[in-house]
Amino acid sequence: LLLRGNAYEKENSVPDLSIVPDCDFPVSLGEKSIFHFFAKSDLPLQDIVKFEGGSAFNIVLGKAIAEIKAIPGLKEEIEKLVSLGRHKDSYEIAENGGSLFLKATGIPAHAAMPDGSLNAAHLLADVLAHCTRLCDSDRRIMKLASELTADSYGGGLKINHTDKNFGKLTAATGMCHVEDGRLVLSFDVRHGASITVS
Repeated sequence: LLLRGNAYEKENSVPDLSIVPDCDFPVSLGEKSIFHFFAKSDLPLQDIVKFEGGSAFNIVLGKAIAEIKAIPGLKEEIEKLVSLGRHKDSYEIAENGGSLFLKATGIPAHAAMPDGSLNAAHLLADVLAHCTRLCDSDRRIMKLASELTADSYGGGLKINHTDKNFGKLTAATGMCHVEDGRLVLSFDVRHGASITVS
């Protein structure tokens, strides 16, 4: 279909079917399987109003923002937690109209090759999971979100796997948002043929 009317067609007949593997020349053994899904929290958030970022399954989330009710002492607690963390330069905090806004900037990468990436949803969730001024249920949701997004190789999902031909399984979070008050995280899981499901 794409070949019609170009120089190729002038010299060659157009094939009925053309398969173009997404790989390096000269040979392709195959491709990893891809599984996309959303994980949604059982409980609604209470103190956290918004938690959002990303626009595609296949990009490790580079920027995310949380809007939180302006609870007395919370801004100072977040500032202290951020200052003590490894990625203190990755955060911005602001207060406006009775809400706190915490923004995290990570390092995006393609979900199939996440080496060197840093997930912004993980950065947000990790700080908020340790905020004692947030309600217990919000902290539990953030703790689980932090664990699920801690690496891009299935560790948080407990599905680590290495295939002899295709290498490590990847499991990247590319989007997050709040739906009906509940946190939603996307996952792009890519794995080789030797994985088994029990």
